Amino acid sequence: MAKTKRKPKIQISRHAQPFLYKGGKIGVLFIHGYTDSLWQIRHLARELHQKGVTCMGICLPGHGTTPEDLLNFTTSDWLSSTKRALVDLRKFCQKVYVVGVSLGGNLALSLAAKDPNLVDGLICVGTPMFIKNQELFKFLIPIVSKFKKFWPKRIPESKKELCRRVGIYDKFPLKSVLEVIEFVDKNRVEVAKVKIPVLIIHVGEKLYVDPKSYQYLYDNLNSKKKEILKVKDHRGNSTQRTIFKKSCEFLEI
Repeated sequence: MAKTKRKPKIQISRHAQPFLYKGGKIGVLFIHGYTDSLWQIRHLARELHQKGVTCMGICLPGHGTTPEDLLNFTTSDWLSSTKRALVDLRKFCQKVYVVGVSLGGNLALSLAAKDPNLVDGLICVGTPMFIKNQELFKFLIPIVSKFKKFWPKRIPESKKELCRRVGIYDKFPLKSVLEVIEFVDKNRVEVAKVKIPVLIIHVGEKLYVDPKSYQYLYDNLNSKKKEILKVKDHRGNSTQRTIFKKSCEFLEI
């Protein structure tokens, strides 16, 4: 009898691998952005761990492998993955916070709106409430996707090899982009139900995030404790130190 061929499992890039650094009873879950990688925020987790914080990072399904892999997953998969991680972290931590970058913040906001007991506080870094030119995208993507499955990201040639190595994708699956836009639209309505403390990191000149997102989020949260920290770029060394210091103050670590 012929053996059934199994589809080989796609390996996650070493730099995009999920992590767990066990510490004390305060836990922080790190969620990367859409088509991005944990590589960008792992250093912050290590610094918090040095302060005795338990830090967990999840690789959202379809990420850290190939852009084609993203076609197999939806925002529902990412929400489920995030919720499982929060439940797991809660098993050995008394307080659980989230650092969500871009779409990672949207996922956490959505879960906090549905179940306030899942998360004790949230730091949203460059999280969109509006996508630039989103109405144009909604119109064009259904047309363009008939001929193209992917759209290239604006990545300088000098950085493409680094992105490939650390699990950051160089193109967007158009089908997935449309779903993300629709998810962000729904998220705008949900944020009024969020009552936990939220620190909003306003990242200047993010390519796809409409700048009005940050003030909208601040104005519509139902949180008693909420702040906005404005930075130029969350990847610079001095800016990262500022974000780290402010995050520790906000989380009272």
